[in-house]
Amino acid sequence: MKIKNLKTIVFFLFAFVIISLSIQVVMKINQKNQVSAILQIMPKFLFKTLENKDFSNDNLNKNLNTVFIYFNTECEYCKDEAKLLSNKKTSIKNIEFIFVSSEAIQSIKQFASFYNLDSSLSITFLQDSQDVFYEKFNASSIPYILIYNKKRELLKAHKGQLNFEYISNLIE
Repeated sequence: MKIKNLKTIVFFLFAFVIISLSIQVVMKINQKNQVSAILQIMPKFLFKTLENKDFSNDNLNKNLNTVFIYFNTECEYCKDEAKLLSNKKTSIKNIEFIFVSSEAIQSIKQFASFYNLDSSLSITFLQDSQDVFYEKFNASSIPYILIYNKKRELLKAHKGQLNFEYISNLIE
């Protein structure tokens, strides 16, 4: 009799765990789909430039495609991305690169200067001290790259490093 009760309890506990896990998976999928739908059109944002001035969607060049790169100055992939972009910056056409980091402005400035990206008109570095980019743009990894066309429609969301040629080909 006790073994039968124990089996019943174990069965119901197992069923409860399976149902709970299933509900969590479904909720996570729904959340991911909602965020993906939101990203289809570039969300409104407000960050700080390295001069501590406001920078929003209104400051983007309406005649250029936009590539957001969520980065960290200590990330090796981000360093590689910056180095590759630095070598190609003279050939950048119809793309505006927006580097976003939650680090201190001074760290971002040093990174931009080290890779000689701070003097390019088509590259902007922004600070997100409130982690808004992480939440609004679903940036769950570093680097995290979002590519938008001139109409501010999402072409590609990518976790990890992308090379410049891939980005150029996608936009053309």
